[in-house]
Amino acid sequence: MAQISFADAEYAGKRKKTRREIFLEEMELVVPWRPLLKLFDPHNPPAGRGRRPYPLESLSKPVLHLRSLASCVRNSR
Repeated sequence: MAQISFADAEYAGKRKKTRREIFLEEMELVVPWRPLLKLFDPHNPPAGRGRRPYPLESLSKPVLHLRSLASCVRNSR
């Protein structure tokens, strides 16, 4: 990976955050991820000789985000 220039580094801190980035940051603050992942961990298949399972975090976060959005939409009606 190439080293970024000073101009790129300065611009990276000044760009406007997207709605998606703001939403994901708020979800990180609201949802206690570590206890949830510990709760789901016993049901996650262990790595064996075959294909490695997906990381639990990458599967559970999008599902929980979508469910929270759906409940927000239902409550706003």
